[in-house]
Amino acid sequence: MHSKNLSRLSFIGELFTSYRVKNVFLRMFSMGIRLLLVVFLAKLLTPGELGSFGIMSAALAFNILLIGADYYVYSNREILSVSSKLERGRVIQGQITAYALLYFCVIPIQILLFVFFEWKDMGWFLLLLITEHIGQELVRLLVVFNRQLTSSIVLFIRSALWVIIVLPILYFIQDARDINTVYAAWAIGGLLAILYGVIEIKRHIKITREFRIDSLELKKGLKLGGFFLIATLSIKAIFYLDKIIIDSNLGLEELGGYVFYMTIVIGAFSIIDPMIFSFIYPNMTKNYQDGSLIKYRKNFRDMAWGVIVLALGVSIVVFYITPFVVDWIDRPTYRVYGENIKLFILIGVLIQFGNIYHYGLYAIRADKWNVYSQICALILFIIMSQLLFQVGTVKDVLVMIIASLVLMNIMKIYGYLVTYGRSE
Repeated sequence: MHSKNLSRLSFIGELFTSYRVKNVFLRMFSMGIRLLLVVFLAKLLTPGELGSFGIMSAALAFNILLIGADYYVYSNREILSVSSKLERGRVIQGQITAYALLYFCVIPIQILLFVFFEWKDMGWFLLLLITEHIGQELVRLLVVFNRQLTSSIVLFIRSALWVIIVLPILYFIQDARDINTVYAAWAIGGLLAILYGVIEIKRHIKITREFRIDSLELKKGLKLGGFFLIATLSIKAIFYLDKIIIDSNLGLEELGGYVFYMTIVIGAFSIIDPMIFSFIYPNMTKNYQDGSLIKYRKNFRDMAWGVIVLALGVSIVVFYITPFVVDWIDRPTYRVYGENIKLFILIGVLIQFGNIYHYGLYAIRADKWNVYSQICALILFIIMSQLLFQVGTVKDVLVMIIASLVLMNIMKIYGYLVTYGRSE
C-alpha cells in the first residue's frame, strides 16, 4: 500500500517535469487567452451577439465532425503500429485522400442548407470550418508523433495568437467592435497554424509520388471512423441542442449568459487533456497493442489519478474565480447564473471522468462501448427535453445534460470492466 501511494505521488510529481511544464503552460495559456476572448466579448458586445458567437462555435464543432468523419481514429492507430517515415507518409496520404473525398461530398450539402436558411455568416463559417478542421488534424498527428510541445505551439497559433492581436483592437477601436473582426482574425490565425503545422509534420514523414489509393484501406478507415463519428456526433449534438433549446425557449439573451458560463467551465477543464490524456494515451494504446499489460495498467492508474487531482483543483479555482470575472463584466444577464455554477462545474467533472474510461476502451479496442454509451446519452437527453421537462429555466437544461453524462459514464465503466476483465 505504501509503495502504491509513493507511485501515485511520483506521478503527480511527473506532471511538473520541465518538458511537460512547458507544454502544459503553453496549452493553459492558449486556453486562458481563448477564455479571455469570451470574457471581453461579454464585456464589449451584447449578450445576443455573444449568443451568436456561441452558435457559430457550436456549429463549427458539429460540422468539423461531418467533414472529418473521425477518420483520424483509424489513421492514428495505423501510425502507432508502424515506425518508418515512409510508412507513416503512406498512412497520412491515405488520410488526405479520405478527407478530400469527404470535403467533396459534404461541403456542397452544407452550402445548400445555409443558402436555404439564409445564414448571413455562411462565408465565415465555411472558411473557419476548413481552417479549424485541418488545424485540429495537425495537432492530433503531432501528438501521435510524441511531439506534444510542437502540437501545443500549433494550438497556440490557432487558438490564442490571433486573440492577443484582436483584443486590443476591439477594446481601443470602437468601430472595430464587430463580430466580423473576430471572425477575420480567427481565420488568419487558422491559416498561420496550418502553415507551421505542415512544416513540422513533414519532418516526421516521407511522402512518395508512387502512392496509390488503397480502396480497401480507405473503406476500412471510413468504416471505423464512421462508427466513432456516430458516438462523437451524439455528444456534440447534446452541446448543440442545448443552445437551440435555450434560444427557442428562453431567447438569445439568456443563451448569451449560458454560453459564457459553459465556455468558462469547459475551457477550464480542458487543461486536463494536455496535462494527462495527450501524454499518456498514445503510450497506453501502444502498451496494450504490444501485450505489455503491466505498463498498460500503470499508465491507466496514472491517468485516473491525474484526472482526479486536476479535476478537484480546477473545480475549486472555477468556483471561486468566476464570480470576480462576472463582477468585472458587470452585466445583470451573467449575474443570475451564479446560482448554477456548481451544476456547470459538475458537467466539467463528469466529462473528464468519462474520458478516463473512454481512452481505456479506445486502447483495448472495445470501441462499441464508447459508441453505444454516447448514443444512449443523446437519446436520454432528447427524451427528457421532449417528454419529461418543460424547459423554463437554464437549470432544466443543465439537469438534462448531467443525467445524460451520468448514464454515459456508467455504461463506459461497465463496458471497460467487462471487456478488460476478459482480456486478462
